[in-house]
Amino acid sequence: MAYNNNNATVLLVGSTGFVGGRILNELIQAKHNNKIGKVIAGVNHATHLANVDQTIQLDYHDDENLNQQLKDVDVVISAISITPDSLTNVDKLLTAMAFNKVKLYIPSEYGVDYNKTQYKSHPVFVAKSRHIEKAKQFDFKTVSIYSGLIMEFTFGKLLDMKELEWKLVSSKQKVALTSLNDLSSVIAQLAATPLEDVNKLKSELRVFSDCRSIHKYARVFEDQIHQPIVLIDVNRAIYEKTFALLEKGEYTGDQFEAFKATVHLIASEGSVDFTADNDNGMFEIDWTTVDKYAAFICHS
Repeated sequence: MAYNNNNATVLLVGSTGFVGGRILNELIQAKHNNKIGKVIAGVNHATHLANVDQTIQLDYHDDENLNQQLKDVDVVISAISITPDSLTNVDKLLTAMAFNKVKLYIPSEYGVDYNKTQYKSHPVFVAKSRHIEKAKQFDFKTVSIYSGLIMEFTFGKLLDMKELEWKLVSSKQKVALTSLNDLSSVIAQLAATPLEDVNKLKSELRVFSDCRSIHKYARVFEDQIHQPIVLIDVNRAIYEKTFALLEKGEYTGDQFEAFKATVHLIASEGSVDFTADNDNGMFEIDWTTVDKYAAFICHS
């Protein structure tokens, strides 16, 4: 499929965050290459972003104003994390999109395919699932992108690289990782889909930059830093206990640590192995392997 829709107006919601900032840069580049028409940055607080056609502080408190803000938008991309707390606002976007006859919606799924894991009852995954089911009720095309684990998150937050000790649930399962640059390229190419072809797109896409076991990723980093990385096996029962408390709404500890525990459990079960079922071939991307990523961050 040709990715060239230079008349499309694309709105990116959440343009300044960890993921959104990268996506915005890629959309600006796509516009520069005449792949898309206009780029609108949707933000939560009054600000101005360079190199975009318009910056909008989205008004979730006034439905009529929100409808007006999305006027003439063809494609909506979200980089706002879908959580129980943000669900009301992201759902309001759906109504405004339908009112304005938006053609394509790319929600902020970017991560594991929670439909395939036994841990899909995590509150974040429940919120995402509800949002997608609601989106399907409207006429615009919704395309969910499952990218496994974000590479920068994996080697920056999930695994402790600075101490050269990686704590994980021991497993030889392959884990799909996607770099933010690659994910942003996927999204920008989808945004450039001719509007008459968007309904031909699959509703769910699985992509990855690399897919090997955590043990093999550790060897890649060892080759770059010339030091051993110690893999510390965490008792699965510890993470399972945390997850059980989350399910029951009884967890009172650090929510980010609880999310990391859930990710470790998912990574160990094999549901993030995308090697046999992926859509990488749809995109013209020089995928960032962990070898490339490790060489860059270890020597920059």
